[in-house]
Amino acid sequence: MGFTQPILEDFEEHLNLELEKNGNIKVNDQFQISNSKVFAVGDAVNGPGLVVSAIASGQKAAIEINNFLSE
Repeated sequence: MGFTQPILEDFEEHLNLELEKNGNIKVNDQFQISNSKVFAVGDAVNGPGLVVSAIASGQKAAIEINNFLSE
């Protein structure tokens, strides 16, 4: 069947995850979840899609993670 939703199990409670109505992980413009030290990208954020879209969001997130670690 392919990817349908991220498997969150204990992550929701331990990371204080906020979810969109569709079940995807909610992130800000820097790809951070509600815990600012944790980032999420790809299908877990956008839902099922093309691998090139996931790669592109990963590349953008890498820039944001680098900026975060450089502060």
